[in-house]
Amino acid sequence: MQFSVLMATYIKDDSLLLAKALKSIDDQTIRSSELVLVENGPLTQDLYSVIEDYRESLNIISVKLTKNFGLAIALNRGLEVVRNNIVFRADSDDVNLTFRFEKQLEKFAEGYELVGGVIREVDKNGAHIGIRTVPFIDQDIIKFSKNRNPFNHMTVAFLRDSVVNAGGYPNFYLKEDYALWATLLAKGIKAVNINEVLVDATAGREMYRHRGGLGYVRSEFDMQRHLIDCGLKTKLEAFFLGLPRMLVFLLPPSMRGFIYERLLRTTCKDPSGL
Repeated sequence: MQFSVLMATYIKDDSLLLAKALKSIDDQTIRSSELVLVENGPLTQDLYSVIEDYRESLNIISVKLTKNFGLAIALNRGLEVVRNNIVFRADSDDVNLTFRFEKQLEKFAEGYELVGGVIREVDKNGAHIGIRTVPFIDQDIIKFSKNRNPFNHMTVAFLRDSVVNAGGYPNFYLKEDYALWATLLAKGIKAVNINEVLVDATAGREMYRHRGGLGYVRSEFDMQRHLIDCGLKTKLEAFFLGLPRMLVFLLPPSMRGFIYERLLRTTCKDPSGL
């Protein structure tokens, strides 16, 4: 079963983390036929060096953008280049567990079109912070999507044709993936999450604290409107469920960090029990 990996990188990425991310793809039990890497604007020499170190072994195909156009546009440009219908998303600062591709390919063989999984959040030193679990079966995924993103983007694999036919990633600030999943779920896509940690995702406590401000509030407003347009929630639900989320983005950083770390994440234990 042939498949592609789609990744984007930009000038502020950490070259050491990029090297770890690419190595984790190189170490998979089943290898991809290509890695389409979108360079979202000019990069540092260290990043270019890491990319060249893995270009041959991963068959890296670079898509070079003249400037940083944002993640949605970058990924859509990458989708124009990938040569296989099955596409695995991978982030430039996350480590994919060695069996990730193998586990998700099994779900495609069962007829699924969108497959995700659980992440274990770690800081830059690899220290465990928490687990972000997600609903596993289709009806639970749809229900969960009314309130929160039902997929961990860095674990997702999908059928390119399904995503392209849905219009690709919507250009939503920091919520391009959530908006895409909502569109696909509204179209009746067959989706599932695997009840296992598939990716060690670099997060860090400071990232939680920085998730705030008017830009995030505006993005949340747009997302609620999109969920209404998709028929996943009513205007009343959008008001009562969306307003608290908007208020969180206006809280002081320390309080916002506490909510993300203590209330929206579980302890670092693999949900599969392994």
